Amino acid sequence: MRNVHFIMQAKGGVGKSFIAIIFAQYLLEHKSDILFADVDPSNQTFSQVEALPVQYIRLMSDNDRQVDISKLDFLYETILLAPGDVLIDSGASSYIQLFTYLGTDYGLKFFNEDNCRVIIHVPVVGGEARNVCMEKLYEMVKAFSGAEFVLWLNNYPYKVFKGSDNDMLEKDPYFIKCKDRIKAIVTMPEFPEDTFGRALKLLMDNHKTFNEVLDPSRTVYLGNNPVTSLQRMRLKIIKQKLWESLSVLDVLI
Repeated sequence: MRNVHFIMQAKGGVGKSFIAIIFAQYLLEHKSDILFADVDPSNQTFSQVEALPVQYIRLMSDNDRQVDISKLDFLYETILLAPGDVLIDSGASSYIQLFTYLGTDYGLKFFNEDNCRVIIHVPVVGGEARNVCMEKLYEMVKAFSGAEFVLWLNNYPYKVFKGSDNDMLEKDPYFIKCKDRIKAIVTMPEFPEDTFGRALKLLMDNHKTFNEVLDPSRTVYLGNNPVTSLQRMRLKIIKQKLWESLSVLDVLI
């Protein structure tokens, strides 16, 4: 059985592309023949990472005013013809159209009939956006009966739940309605912003992967300067902590 991973959330700025970039690197250490696709109409962050074999699929019409259904058909066909697993990074600006497309009678049914397991990864952030993110999770759970779900708790810049994540999450009204469909919960680790957080931001801003910067035989630039030994040590620790968090996904890959 092949796995088709969609990263979806109607709320913008919640870390969809960050999750795609991190998860793609994790997947590559476990599997081969993976199709990575970036369908975000506004920010093609995923496909800017040159070390990852990401295909950008344009969904917008020629006038950039709306999603072109024929291009959604092309995306669908691309997924069905892929030799192995698939990871799709979608954007907030195309959420409604992709949600509607996948939610039709045939939307997920064709994937299931083609022996594909569909897994929807839903990021949730803290602060005022949390309730919106959880509401959209519930919206997708109701609409996509043929899918499994992964909840990503992104604690940057605000902690999603104060106190114990597990205790507070269990009391969330939307989570209570969805919990039977959620196969895994990834709690993103928190890092000191001025040190480890800065190193991670440099990595992302310069579209590099962990393997690129952690290879001591290579001279890799983050901005105008080569990676320092201290940055490399911090990024090594960051990768270890992220991989520990992502290990809950091993049953889904």
